[in-house]
Amino acid sequence: MKAFLLENDNQLALLLPLIGAFSRDTEIPLSQNLVEVARSLQSDLYVTSIYGSELVFKSYSCGYFISEESFMVTQYYSSNSIASYQSLEFLESTVKARGAKSIFTHVRHSPEGFEKYGYKISHYLLKKDLEV
Repeated sequence: MKAFLLENDNQLALLLPLIGAFSRDTEIPLSQNLVEVARSLQSDLYVTSIYGSELVFKSYSCGYFISEESFMVTQYYSSNSIASYQSLEFLESTVKARGAKSIFTHVRHSPEGFEKYGYKISHYLLKKDLEV
């Protein structure tokens, strides 16, 4: 197993089940997540890292540069707790090498669990459902 960047359509096809699982977990439309990951193949602003073998992917992380020095992780999913952090760790090292000085993300669960990875609470994302 190794960590690597998304580089071609064949890898994107193999990543689809993980993107689908992330979409179900977060209730974010699959199309939105898929488009964002696919942008990694078209723009240097978007980056997707994968952890797994050539044919079986265990986790992925995706995000984009919000400025020259800031990166936003928008998707992070692992199908396996043993492989849970490798793709994110690789993504962090990749964007750091490209000039990022800070990384932001939003989490659905308690943010305290991410403190062991060096993340600290910086902002709160609030949500209000409006009745139609």
